[in-house]
Amino acid sequence: MLGIRFKRGYTRWNFLGTFIVLLAGFTAMIYLNTQTIFLLRDPENGFGIPKEQIGRVSNELIAYVLPFQLVFSLVSGYLFDLVGRKITLFASSLLICVSMAAIPWTAPSVYPWLYIVRIFLGIAA
Repeated sequence: MLGIRFKRGYTRWNFLGTFIVLLAGFTAMIYLNTQTIFLLRDPENGFGIPKEQIGRVSNELIAYVLPFQLVFSLVSGYLFDLVGRKITLFASSLLICVSMAAIPWTAPSVYPWLYIVRIFLGIAA
């Protein structure tokens, strides 16, 4: 395929599956960031952040997560080698699911609970 030689036991479907999983993950994170904006401004079921502050709060949520993503992306490579790819990816997926499900229950407290949940999402991603 495309002149690329795969190592033994690795097929085209493995190659394609990697991109499909990454695409699904990126799509979920874009959806999460968009829905967080709606939750931030919803006064009844969400956080009730004033319209003028939504940009600042959503930027802080993303900016505080980035250092954790950077550090744990390096750690995850070590964990892949230590315990294996399947266990690490399963634990990461489980932490993402639990964190995404916990976001609505952090309302109406943006600080510290929403920040903590978003940091766990950064660690898992």
